[in-house]
Amino acid sequence: MERDDSNLPFWEIPYAWKESLGKFWDEQWMFCPLEFSKELIFKRKLHARQILPVTYRESLRPHALASDGPSIRKVEIHPACNTMTEANTPVVFKVFRGSGLETMYQAEANTYKRLRERPVAQKTIATHYGSFSFEETDTRIIILEYAVNGSLLDFFKKASPPVTPEESKLLWKAMFALLQGLYALHNLDRQPIEGDPANVFTAAIHGDIKPDNILVFPCAEKSTHGEHVGFNVRFKLADFGLAESGRVSKINGHIKIKNEGNRMYSAPECYPNYAVQSQLRPVVTPKADVWSLGAVYSEVLVWSIAGELRRNEYCLSWSPPTSDRGPMSRVGEDGMMHKNDQRRPSHPRSTTPHTEPPATSHRAAGQTVAPKPSNGQAPPVEELYVEELYEKLWKKKSKGLSIGRARDMFQRKHSDISIELPQMESAWSLIKAKDGRDQIILIDNFISMQPYIKEVAKTARVVSYVTKVADTDGMDLFFASDSTKSQKHTTSTTVESAIKGMKLVKGKCNMKNCLHNITKAVFKDGIKPTSIYVYTDAVWEDADEVANVIKKSIARLVEAKEDPSTLMFQFIQFGNDKDGTICLQKLDNECKEKHGTVE
Repeated sequence: MERDDSNLPFWEIPYAWKESLGKFWDEQWMFCPLEFSKELIFKRKLHARQILPVTYRESLRPHALASDGPSIRKVEIHPACNTMTEANTPVVFKVFRGSGLETMYQAEANTYKRLRERPVAQKTIATHYGSFSFEETDTRIIILEYAVNGSLLDFFKKASPPVTPEESKLLWKAMFALLQGLYALHNLDRQPIEGDPANVFTAAIHGDIKPDNILVFPCAEKSTHGEHVGFNVRFKLADFGLAESGRVSKINGHIKIKNEGNRMYSAPECYPNYAVQSQLRPVVTPKADVWSLGAVYSEVLVWSIAGELRRNEYCLSWSPPTSDRGPMSRVGEDGMMHKNDQRRPSHPRSTTPHTEPPATSHRAAGQTVAPKPSNGQAPPVEELYVEELYEKLWKKKSKGLSIGRARDMFQRKHSDISIELPQMESAWSLIKAKDGRDQIILIDNFISMQPYIKEVAKTARVVSYVTKVADTDGMDLFFASDSTKSQKHTTSTTVESAIKGMKLVKGKCNMKNCLHNITKAVFKDGIKPTSIYVYTDAVWEDADEVANVIKKSIARLVEAKEDPSTLMFQFIQFGNDKDGTICLQKLDNECKEKHGTVE
């Protein structure tokens, strides 16, 4: 066997040579770092010992949940190993860890490669330099250009709205250019593939267009716009992890999709309308992306006229019209419907000390949303929302009204009212990213909760109805009076019945002890993504100690090199106990500040 340095590194050596060349094989890797060349590195498989000559800089998703999928890091490549980019030009590593993200990696890498072959896409699609994987460690990486100006969401927050007609013209010219990239995506190959009819071609759908996935770059061309240079930018589409493609015979041909993008920006037809439809995947056209981009354009319009504050308010209140195929109200990025800013104290208030909430969250967890009171009294129609939603969706004699239909009904008939449900979008995302998520329900059954039992039962049924799909082996129901024992429930109906039949006990709830027992059980059989929903009035005897239990749990996750968001706590407050509210706000702030996520 003849080999020289050009063959290095040797992935393996003959067994008979291992004794004599074993040390050489082990030491060779330090002399064979990966070369980042101008030639496309496409899904190259690397040995686990292969050295990457890079310096990792800051994370570009520092507050993202594990449910958000891949991590994104700014990276600098050593000049001696880089002919791929200009000197001192950082790039982005989009890192897909775990077998659960392999499909997303394959889809995104393939889509970027196809778009690279479309000249019309070069100026409005993020530049893709290549992709490679370490199969032994289930780690896969896509190399992309670094957006020095961040995303469109960052642009909203950092830039000032246009003042002059020239600035507005520059802004909208750059925004409308995104349509070129969208066209390239929807028409991946205009030339027919051999063996196919001449009118058949491949079309793809992005499926997740939103401000976070639109990157901002300064124009490479020399600016001639003087003081308007802040708007002399180029927007580019990115993040094709949910993109799907199919062979179609005409423009806007139908494609069956498997993935679900962000519900805030998705077209109505992308989601089922009736329960039976949830068993089948929607069949949509590329027009679904046009809907999503139009939603983004509407935000840009509001921002350009009224500024960031008004854009944010617009996002919280927007409920676009829905079609008969899929009526779905606008849902926040945390999976909640938003409206106004207050709530009657008798209804649940959610306070969530997420360790790493989505960086694009429109409001800190713990803010409430409800109609403003009139003359010191909350409007009586708010009671209708909870009652009617509950009755229409879950009463035994109901006609099976879907949750989508109910949301649509309330957006049209009762647009001034709302209920806040805990982080539904996160639960749905985690199902895909983590193959399920355990759901734990903790009910405060001490005597101070007596006035709210009926509301607790109804709210728990609503929440468990949606979240149960994440827990394939059933939800665990605990009562605060004995938090060492749990009941297993597979339906929201039995959850409600158990809460209605629970016994109230005297004294104050020892929430510290409850959470200690539950987290101990969670860690006992290994670490698995878990959501803990706590229904309480926050009248506790050990309020100051509760945060310590959560912090210790988070520290344990960090020590095990797990994402802190693997364990999520959601507190839903009933009543209007002032000390309880202060306690939850403090808990919310402390647990988030520890991880730098207070907004």
